[in-house]
Amino acid sequence: MAQAIYTKETQDMQTGEIVKREIFRKQVANKEQFVRAYIQDIGALAKCSGAEQSFVLCALKYLDYATNEFILNSERRISICECGNMKMNTANSAITRLVKKGILIRKSESTYILNPKIFFYGKDLDRAKTIEATMVYEIGPQSALAKGRPFKKRLKTIQEAEHSL
Repeated sequence: MAQAIYTKETQDMQTGEIVKREIFRKQVANKEQFVRAYIQDIGALAKCSGAEQSFVLCALKYLDYATNEFILNSERRISICECGNMKMNTANSAITRLVKKGILIRKSESTYILNPKIFFYGKDLDRAKTIEATMVYEIGPQSALAKGRPFKKRLKTIQEAEHSL
């Protein structure tokens, strides 16, 4: 939660001298309670199956402000499945396909980033930083290295990923 800092000064009216200064720190709730959809890139979601669209729309409420990250633990998976009226296997398949399409970006085992080119929860400046900083690493137990093939590291930025949409 953001903090706002306010200063209250009491001034002597005869001398103009500041007699008392108080500093208040106040927790401020996020004022933006909506997620922006960007028309230029929303077409990528229109090409998705109903389960994929339902998953994305039901996951929007779990986005972290200014990063577009969300943690997908078992409770949230169940909640998203109930929201989208789908089975767990269907949701898991939708996640896999959304990652392949570049709509979801897997940051870690249970942390994902919703592509900020399509939806963003935060300010425009934060969106630009998130687009610039978001990188996809495809290294893991299923990588070529783990299968005994020559190691080939694939690093893709959001701008490169959008060309594959």
